Amino acid sequence: MKELTKIQKKIKAPKDQTNSFGSRAFSYRTVEGILAAVKEHLDDNCGLTLTSETKEVCGIPYVEATARFTNGSKFKVCTAQAGIPLTKKGGGDLSQLWGSA
Repeated sequence: MKELTKIQKKIKAPKDQTNSFGSRAFSYRTVEGILAAVKEHLDDNCGLTLTSETKEVCGIPYVEATARFTNGSKFKVCTAQAGIPLTKKGGGDLSQLWGSA
């Protein structure tokens, strides 16, 4: 799909957010930032949808993220998973553990 290849070459989605938890600062990008960067390169026929869902297998939770790109007649779907640690060295509350995934 030529449209997706062109967008991938042109897109700039910098890690413009910072989380300074503990002794280190971590840079990251947000879904909103990624979508804003992609929208600049979409024409009227193209679209991108990003979704995430929390799932569980054998008592182990994980987040599954899906990106769906369409050019109006064809589409590509990509899915990725990230495990959610229930314990973490150095502690942290559950929201921090989820955020680390």
